[in-house]
Amino acid sequence: MRKHLFGMLLLLTLACNFPLAAQNAASPHPQEEPGVTPNAPTALTVGESDAPTIEVVPVAATNIQIEGADYLAYQATGDPFRFVCPSPCTVDPAIFYAQYAGFDAIYENLLGLTGVDTLPELQPVDIHVLDDAKCGKLREQRSLAHSGWDEGGRAVVCSYLLEYAQGLGGTPYTSADALQPENQAVLIHEYLHTIFFGRTPRSAGAMHDFVTPIAQFAWMDWQGGEFFCDYHPESPPGDYGGYLLQELCRRNGFHWEQLSQSLIELDALYQAGGGQLDEGFRHPVPTMAQFRGILSSVLGTDASPAFLNACWPAVLFGESYTLPASCTERTATPRPTPIS
Repeated sequence: MRKHLFGMLLLLTLACNFPLAAQNAASPHPQEEPGVTPNAPTALTVGESDAPTIEVVPVAATNIQIEGADYLAYQATGDPFRFVCPSPCTVDPAIFYAQYAGFDAIYENLLGLTGVDTLPELQPVDIHVLDDAKCGKLREQRSLAHSGWDEGGRAVVCSYLLEYAQGLGGTPYTSADALQPENQAVLIHEYLHTIFFGRTPRSAGAMHDFVTPIAQFAWMDWQGGEFFCDYHPESPPGDYGGYLLQELCRRNGFHWEQLSQSLIELDALYQAGGGQLDEGFRHPVPTMAQFRGILSSVLGTDASPAFLNACWPAVLFGESYTLPASCTERTATPRPTPIS
């Protein structure tokens, strides 16, 4: 079965370079209309013959409006995300059913790593996989994927996955392709950004030091172990060099199970109103100093040296220190990837 591993990894390197502008974010309260009935269910085998079978079932499609534009939204009952297609949608529904099923399988892996989902107030997360009025035109942008949110509204993922995949190798993008784990890589990466929205401050940026490796673990169905501390992307994502996970492992003995523990505690702080930054969410957003404090508590040792040696600037913590010389060698101007 044809795979798109190289293409998806290339797409990840180009993702997130452009934030979702505030004027392009989804409407907080789209108008929903009577839906359409999906076709009969299917089942496709993922990957090699010994790979697990993912059942592909019809997903209800509802006519909605986002900022006055008509869309078809595919969403299973109770799911915190939906795939949206500009109306009239020209994509075969079977491809959306398969993409939805493939994403949902990796999404479950992701939640096993993070322990928390996107803030309920930002749900459902709108996942766009085509050029449209909301996310813009692929050829006019310098990135192939990005994510953002509307203040007090909904989290949005813009991926252009179907348009990109259709042109890869000049062959059609099929339902079997849409099920493949590697064809969820970009979507999972961008969705993971939305989990940090509202829980970490805008000044910290897109949190790529966490997002890039964690998303890789999720879509590769990684089950924990020594690779958590060994992984580092060959092309760091551009925030501060991408070394935070390695530094936390080396200096503090960070284990993958402590990731979910720290994010659960961060969420509890946010939900209790214990954050300190007013950024337009339902509750104040925790500061990076508060998040670092949670990590230190979970690890049982001070996480500050790990952040310093991973090139996170002092200003993010309201402190004054000088970054190591290695930081300018890794990234000439350490700064976060902005989010909207």
